[in-house]
Amino acid sequence: MRRIRSTAFLLFLATIILLMCSIVAVQNGRDFRDYLSSDDWSTTTGQFTVLPGQSNIKTFGVQYQYTVENQDYLGNRVFFFTRFQFASPADSYNLGKEWVGDKKLGDQVTVYYHPQLPERSVLNTGWYPKGLLYFGATFLGTLIVILGPIILITGYFAFLKRFFKGLFSN
Repeated sequence: MRRIRSTAFLLFLATIILLMCSIVAVQNGRDFRDYLSSDDWSTTTGQFTVLPGQSNIKTFGVQYQYTVENQDYLGNRVFFFTRFQFASPADSYNLGKEWVGDKKLGDQVTVYYHPQLPERSVLNTGWYPKGLLYFGATFLGTLIVILGPIILITGYFAFLKRFFKGLFSN
């Protein structure tokens, strides 16, 4: 019976990990999709509306406003693969301050945006300096999402077989 409980706990833990990896894979997968297509993105001029230290915006504390075909948009993505902030707010602030430099509110900035979906934008189409970490998380998360269900289903069937065998053997 003790073996069944430990197996059930491990299967539960594996399910939680699978769900967390799915979230990371989906979110970073979107950034990966955007990164791959960003060479074909259009550009426009925008302006900074928030700079580091002025709000709790997650991505580097930066927000910018830009207009496409007389429609205003707000963006806050400086680099791809930065939507999940593993850094502390202080680190994020320092990275934002480093990237923005001496820019001020209202200063102009080049904004890259998806031509068919202009709400998807970024200020720098290159890799975030620590982007490999996020890309690695995406790859590992995707791998777990693909292989996880197979392993979990196999584990659940083995668990149920042992559970019912123990239940009816007495």
